[in-house]
Amino acid sequence: MIMAILIFILILSFLIFSHEFGHFILAKIFKVKVEEFGFGLPPRLLGVYQEDGKRKFIFGSKDQETEATIYSLNLIPFGGFNKIYGEELKTEKDLKDNKSFNSKSLPIRALIVSGGILVGILAAVVIFYFILGFNNFSTYQGLIFNYKFPFGSQNNFPMVSAVLPDSPAERAKLIPYDLILKANGSELKSAKEFTGLIKASEGKEVLLKVKNLRTKETREVVVFPETKPSETGAKIGVGLRELAEIRYSGILDKIFSGFLHSANLVHYSLTAFYNLIKVSILTQSISPIASQTTGIVGIFAITKLTIQEVGLAELFNLVALLSLALAITNFLPLPALDGGRLVFLGCEAVFKKRASPLIERKVNAAGLAGLILLYILITYKDILQYKDIIFK
Repeated sequence: MIMAILIFILILSFLIFSHEFGHFILAKIFKVKVEEFGFGLPPRLLGVYQEDGKRKFIFGSKDQETEATIYSLNLIPFGGFNKIYGEELKTEKDLKDNKSFNSKSLPIRALIVSGGILVGILAAVVIFYFILGFNNFSTYQGLIFNYKFPFGSQNNFPMVSAVLPDSPAERAKLIPYDLILKANGSELKSAKEFTGLIKASEGKEVLLKVKNLRTKETREVVVFPETKPSETGAKIGVGLRELAEIRYSGILDKIFSGFLHSANLVHYSLTAFYNLIKVSILTQSISPIASQTTGIVGIFAITKLTIQEVGLAELFNLVALLSLALAITNFLPLPALDGGRLVFLGCEAVFKKRASPLIERKVNAAGLAGLILLYILITYKDILQYKDIIFK
């Protein structure tokens, strides 16, 4: 449990720090003054800045007047933060001082606001590239609906997710993470196709070729489907998931595999979210969306499960996925998120007039309150959904 908590904190800190670094580096590129760039959250323990060719230190949280950026180490070792000069447009000086955020042109302000999103995507791209390169530019992605990825070649397979005790599958020594490559010599394209074959094979020998994704071992097993009195159709006693094998084969595909895989996952996520909205509207229920929405508690549960069942290596894939998810979430046009700030900048571009700072603050405050409420509800849902993993 302690190891899982520490790794979870490290992952979140990396995601938050890299997001803030994106804003920081874009501000520096466009010569906007960053008053402080901190590792961790205040109060400040130690700060350092360069002035008149000398390195100077600040101990504690006292204010320091300087034109240089203060790089700080803070008490709470979680993420990081930026203090960008003139970001809140408090005085007329914030519009006229060329080191101020609000003195810059609209495109530059939009780029600085988007910096965290861009670095989040870039981090995912780099991590995915190395993961794919290590695995011969091939990877597996779980599917919750029938889907064809736009980039790379794709083959779908059923995967064993659970095995019932005293079942034909257990007797055949099938185990979780067994990918079913072939049944009776024929390749399978979906979990539905495999289920149909099993139902039609009561009492018959079914030869399965499987590859375990944890051990990488490929083997053949023989299973005899059976029908219980209370059920219709033969079964072997397994839970199944649909997995897509995505392979990037060409030279250009391999070079840009990090970008292509990130684009695949973004498109899949947005398509899945759109489908969930449609189902929620048709069923007049929020449950389909809620069941697939995860907050901090859910991410901790997934991190813990990944460490226990798959291993530390798979954590890099999880970090890349979370980095991409954080970037997408921040791009949503919601108040208090980067996407909400981009909406204000978009309105400024259309109407040729800046929004009132007071209105922007009130909208962001209301949005933040709404996000906090949503966070509380998602946390409650996550505790109920993942309690067996969290408290185990």
